[in-house]
Amino acid sequence: MKIYQNLIPSTSALIAFERAAALGSFQAASEELNRTPSAISHAVLDIESKLGTKLFDREGRGIKLNAFGERYYHVVYETLDSLNNVSKQIANKEPDNALKISVSPFFASAVLIPNLSNFEDNFPEIELKIITTNSYINFENSDIDLTVRAGGNNNDLSTIKLVDAYAIVICSPNLIADKTKSLNKIKDLQHHSLISISNIKQAWPSWLKDVGAGTLKPKRYIEFDTTLGALDAVKNGLGVGLGIYPIIKGHSDYGDKIISPFKQHGQQAMTYNIVCRKEDANLEKIKKFSKWLSEKIDSL
Repeated sequence: MKIYQNLIPSTSALIAFERAAALGSFQAASEELNRTPSAISHAVLDIESKLGTKLFDREGRGIKLNAFGERYYHVVYETLDSLNNVSKQIANKEPDNALKISVSPFFASAVLIPNLSNFEDNFPEIELKIITTNSYINFENSDIDLTVRAGGNNNDLSTIKLVDAYAIVICSPNLIADKTKSLNKIKDLQHHSLISISNIKQAWPSWLKDVGAGTLKPKRYIEFDTTLGALDAVKNGLGVGLGIYPIIKGHSDYGDKIISPFKQHGQQAMTYNIVCRKEDANLEKIKKFSKWLSEKIDSL
């Protein structure tokens, strides 16, 4: 794409325009940018001269964007914001041996944390920085190198499949031992509270439908906002939950304080993927981490 330099104002002029537009005043923009009102006004006039059109309507001592100004402002703001974000990322660039990854708190507790000492033993040259969040990462304005996502394929990113996962019923062994409320068959779920997670409310209805029990009505639903909160509730015998298999196998309480009472499982719930920028996919540190994590998932 050819850039026509004669139509593009200086960065200084664009910043002056953006602040004047946002604040609705040359005076206010001058005070914020520590420049004279005359300098702000001349910067805006220079832009208007290049474009051959007015961008502001003057209203007494104030100013207001016209239709052309509104259109131009949104592009200028987004451009300056993106440039600022990228500049900060480059200025605060992590060392080449640092690998900043983003995973959900549940994935971190079930897979990463139990195996971190093994990673450090095998790859002492890589400095891991782990961010735990349930939010999807926008690689365009983030310094994250790699994330583990459930689903989320994107043609603009590099995706490495980790594992296909599905939902299984989980509960405390105490519920099995309680003879007053049996939990031997799927229909027994009607006598128990079902623990769900607020951002995947359809998990239980989908699972029940998958196993042919779509009309089953439980005692009640108890909703939590996080997977770890729901697992704590299951562990303490507050009800029956759903776990993502095989990831749940890595959780420290699985097989002891959390068990699966049924052999039946739902259909494939999701695919866990390693995701990074396409231009980073061949970085040695990402290739090493991806191979290591795949092996740990396979060994669950």
